[in-house]
This record gives sequence, structure tokens and C-alpha cells, in this order.
Amino acid sequence: MYRLSLRIEGDITIEAFRDALGNFLHLLREVEESVAGERSVRWTLESLHHGSPALMTWKGTPKPQRKKKAQAVRPDYAPIVGKALLSGVRKLERGEGRPESFSDEALDATLNLARVKMRRGINTLTLIGEEENGAGTPPEEPNVLEVTERVAASVNEIIAPRYTAPGAVEGMLQAINSRGLLYFVIYDSIFGARVRCDIPPALKTRALAAFDERVLVTGMVARDIEGHPRYIKAQDIEPIKQEGLPQSIRGLDPDFTGGLSSAEYLKRAWSGTRNG
Repeated sequence: MYRLSLRIEGDITIEAFRDALGNFLHLLREVEESVAGERSVRWTLESLHHGSPALMTWKGTPKPQRKKKAQAVRPDYAPIVGKALLSGVRKLERGEGRPESFSDEALDATLNLARVKMRRGINTLTLIGEEENGAGTPPEEPNVLEVTERVAASVNEIIAPRYTAPGAVEGMLQAINSRGLLYFVIYDSIFGARVRCDIPPALKTRALAAFDERVLVTGMVARDIEGHPRYIKAQDIEPIKQEGLPQSIRGLDPDFTGGLSSAEYLKRAWSGTRNG
């Protein structure tokens, strides 16, 4: 059995407690989906210590399978998820780049968790992982990690725009905001990055009509250190009906992508170029 704890010490206001807990759980679920491909762990609150420090401990067990899959045995992903979360935050703590299992949403949750510690009067914010081995086997030492300001600095270094150039971003249009500056969010089809798109009022109607659809947005694109799009000042937006690669590319060779989806093929090709 695997246990994951969040310990908070300091001037714990209602807002600080809410933000720390909310961002921790958001991070946990994002890493779980990245590692397991779905939410396959049932995290239940095992203990709660009031006061300061406040200590909340959850135990992870496999979720029951659906009836149609009842014959299959669901793996116990709790230890894998917990260790991936802690190792990922530790990697950020050391300034070693993006953790493999951390999506943009996970990075945001980690950044916000660090900001709670920085801005909400919290003295220490600690993550603790403990794995309980089988009978007769001594338990492992708890994996204890304090979240510091270095985590926030590392995340900002990863996601901060580094250069801007004309270009385009393709993805699902979601989360339209009209309070203040008009913008919407799309999720890039290749890297899965969440990209903010500022749009002029003239494109508002077209954006609303394309909500929750796949679109191609052209304009000035700001990219991070890994080349992932982070922001675009949109000049045009067009819905995309055709799936996969453009016909002019796909027509070169039926086995051009080796059986991979176009997004996965381009992502691997880009990574190989960057690593080479």
C-alpha cells in the first residue's frame, strides 16, 4: 500500500489551506493520468492532523474495474504515481528541466503550490511518500520533499516564452474569456501544450462558432525554451475538418508515419531533432 501526505506549517488561513490542498490534488490527478493513462487509483483520506503543522495522508488503492472489464486485473499504480510525483517535483527543485510525467497542467499546479508557500504565510510545505511492503518486510524510509521557491523558478524557466515569430498553432479551442482582454485557449495537437490566444474583436464571432472544435490559428507565436508554443496573438482562425496530416504530406507515402498518429510522429521527430 502506498501513502501520500501533504504537510503544511505556518499561518494557515482558510485561503492558504484551500489553495494548497486544491493544487496538490490537481497535481496528483494530472500525474496519475500521465503515468496510468487514466484515473485508476482511489485516493482516500486516511488521517488528518489539525493545527500547525497540518498533516493530511491519503492511501492509494486500485479503483474497481468496470463490469465489462471485471475479468482484467487493474495494476496498482499508486506507488508509481506517488513516486513519479515526488521525483518530478524534486527534479524541478534541482532545476533539471521538465519532469517526463508532468503535463502543462501539472506544471501549473506545481507552480501554484509553490506560490502558496511563498505568498500565503506558510513556513514549510512538504510532500511525503511512504510505501508499505508485504508482511515480514521492513518498511522503506519515507520519501520527504519540501517545496521551495526554487520549484516556482524552475517552472517559470520551462514555460516562459523565449522568442516570437510568425507561425501557426493547431489544436482544440477551449476556455474562451471575455473579461478584460479577449482571449481563448487551445491545446496544441503536437505537444499538448495549453496555448493562450489573444484575439481581436473582429474574430470573436468566429472563435465562438469554433468552440470545442479543432482549429488552426495563425499569427505571432511565442515559444518556450523547448520550442513549444505558449502564446499567440491571433490574426486568423480557421476550423479544421480533416483529421491527421495535411493531404500533401500524407500522400507522399501511406506508411509515412510508421503507424503512429500524426501528432505523435511529429512530436517524436521534433524530440529527436532537439536531442540530436
